[in-house]
Amino acid sequence: MSNSFPLGFLGGGLGGGEILLVLVVILVLFGSKNLPRMARNLGKVMEDFKRASRQVTQELMREDPDPPPPRRPVLPKTLPPQEPTAPDEHKDA
Repeated sequence: MSNSFPLGFLGGGLGGGEILLVLVVILVLFGSKNLPRMARNLGKVMEDFKRASRQVTQELMREDPDPPPPRRPVLPKTLPPQEPTAPDEHKDA
């Protein structure tokens, strides 16, 4: 059992050292004063996305609460069997 944080899209996992390196790079790129603001904005965006997703789901359920029952296929009417007819004999006159 490994002590890595699984991230499938990276083709493996990230260990503690890799996670720490990523956090340091983020801290250097964005600065310590911007990180809390960015985290708040990310939280708001995620909340808005969840709310919109929930509203779309509710709207779809409101439009069609119960799906219609499945329709039985219409089968063609069967015709009574026909008696085979003998071919006409050609009369030579």
